[in-house]
Amino acid sequence: MTQEEFDKLVEQSQPHKVFNTEWNKYYSLQFADTFLPQVGGYQGKGMQIYDGANLFGKIRKTERKLQPLTNDDKLISIIGYTFPEGVLASEKKNLVKPAAHEVCFFAEVTQKDTVNLTFTYGENFKEFLKELSPKKESINTTVQEIRTHFNNTITHENTTEFVLKSLGVEKEAITKANYNQSFSKKVLNYLEEAEINGKYKVQIFIKKTQKEAGLESGDLDFKKVKVFEPLPNEVFIWLVSEDNINFDTSFIKIKIGTGIANDLKEKQTTIKEFVGYLSNLIKEEVESQTFSNSKIKKAVEKGLFIPIFKLHTQEKTKNNPIAKEILETNPVAFLAVEGIDYITQGIEKFKVADNVWNPQLQPYTPIFPGKLENAFFCGLFNGAVQAFKELPEMATFIIKMFNSETESKQFVEGVKKLFTDVEVIKAIANKAIEGYKEGVYTKNTEKVVYQLGYDTIKIVSFFIGAVQFAKTVGNLVSFTKKGLLYLKKYGKKGINKLKKLKPDARKKIFEKLIREDDLTKRIKGYSSKFAKKVSKHLDEAPNQITQFEGLHITSKEEFGKVYNPITKKAEVHTSNLPDRIIWPNRITNNLRGYILTHNHPGGTGLSIADIDFFVKTKLKEIRAVTPEGEVFSLRWNKNVKIKEIQAITSKIEEIQDDFSLLRLISVGDEAVSIKREFEAIFKALEDKIIYIHYVNK
Repeated sequence: MTQEEFDKLVEQSQPHKVFNTEWNKYYSLQFADTFLPQVGGYQGKGMQIYDGANLFGKIRKTERKLQPLTNDDKLISIIGYTFPEGVLASEKKNLVKPAAHEVCFFAEVTQKDTVNLTFTYGENFKEFLKELSPKKESINTTVQEIRTHFNNTITHENTTEFVLKSLGVEKEAITKANYNQSFSKKVLNYLEEAEINGKYKVQIFIKKTQKEAGLESGDLDFKKVKVFEPLPNEVFIWLVSEDNINFDTSFIKIKIGTGIANDLKEKQTTIKEFVGYLSNLIKEEVESQTFSNSKIKKAVEKGLFIPIFKLHTQEKTKNNPIAKEILETNPVAFLAVEGIDYITQGIEKFKVADNVWNPQLQPYTPIFPGKLENAFFCGLFNGAVQAFKELPEMATFIIKMFNSETESKQFVEGVKKLFTDVEVIKAIANKAIEGYKEGVYTKNTEKVVYQLGYDTIKIVSFFIGAVQFAKTVGNLVSFTKKGLLYLKKYGKKGINKLKKLKPDARKKIFEKLIREDDLTKRIKGYSSKFAKKVSKHLDEAPNQITQFEGLHITSKEEFGKVYNPITKKAEVHTSNLPDRIIWPNRITNNLRGYILTHNHPGGTGLSIADIDFFVKTKLKEIRAVTPEGEVFSLRWNKNVKIKEIQAITSKIEEIQDDFSLLRLISVGDEAVSIKREFEAIFKALEDKIIYIHYVNK
């Protein structure tokens, strides 16, 4: 600038002629009134600029924009003073005492248009700058650089960014500011003080877009962007939200330090499993508020980790008002900290408490429908957790049940299925079995059933160690049934006997149980007696059905297909089990008018379960193909009405309840009981159905 222009700036930046210029400190407004009383400037929410050096030029009107740095009610205000080199304001600037929520910057301009910047911080900004390592010395820049930054606008946002940029901490400070804005002060204190498993720390970063989160977490490769890496004892979590209220659950990024990774390895948990647990936990809360609204039974469908952790959370918050408040006000932060803490303590921590399965303890919080089924499931699960200590292979099943919606549902449905199985009902009903009398005497049936489940898994663990098999949850359910059959036959004392045997001897016992179970399955095909034999050439099923049956005649596992002959819609499903298909709800909820076919590897006709499924779902036809290529077909007569089907459904339920009760109290031949149940069901159906056995003629 010219000498004349500079002199004019000096003239307008002279101190007040009356006010005292010799005090040892000045508050921000006092300093301006005393040393720059003739200076104009700019004022807005959270910022005040006294522009004695005309540094900002012509400012155009702009929309008010704020940049909060903390979660306090008060903004950190920016107070700026610009003045030409050599005026008294330059000598006295170090006497300014800013308020706690203020930051003061001083821009001393030379005739050559260079600028020297210095800063004075209030206590709140000092606290905010901790761990950010700002530049301590004065900063040199130019008039042009400053004007380029502001671009003829002044807002609290770009003034704050100017201060942070000048200090060299803009990126880290804005990240920290966004983090602070995401959580209340109480939540931030909770996160600051929380020590996961006594030694880990968690940080949560909330970004406005997936791109921002991806760049910062390293998911997107861009060399100019600094990637955040956790220290060995840290966990970083990136979430995406534009308003810190609604979260995008399609992107949750978790990075863990090497120290935590090593601990997980020791506890038989991989990083992938750990990330899976935590991601599912946060997604479930964000999407359906499972934890806030206690939708625990619905959560079982998505994996067992969430409902079991939910029970842990209830216990944690019951007598801890701060934890309860954090959960209610910011569940994502709470679940991140507590979830990591829970997981890193190892599988042994996952046992369910007694009040989950025992209705005599309060609060009774079951996670499984039906008191006996719930008690049996809890016994199985706790037994599996306990068995893990002696048989690490059990961790495979626990992890699959915890983190896989498909595997979890198979386990849940498989346990339910056990309760419709004759042999299993007999085992559970025999309360006088040696070793379970305590539960019988105290009239606590759930205790008997829980202990049966717990002991059954002990037996299963012995069989797992002796028999080679695919480690699927479906096979675990199958092994569970064999364990119950063993208990029925040998009693609780048989557990110690089995424990003492060598693997080869255990394998022989397991194979014997399989043979006995196969005999029961053959009895289940008794329905073929009621089928009318017709030549297969007269089968008028659609090609989509018969072709599928041809593909799976020799399959060792059951495969099923549903087909709508009107809409042509079709879907195929299998549970990879030899004796059942666990159909997902998305298929079973709308099967009216469909044809369902599946293969029966055992060569039997339609089972009671098949008939029950046919009636309840209002199928048009249900079919089963045998390994010989013959087909059993059950369909409605053309004149049957919906009201009649509903009445038949109720009647069949009555029959099943009666025969289940009969088998509970009976000591007679169970095969006879099954045959009589078939007879009663077919009598109820009478002329409402057509049951055909298409034979190879």
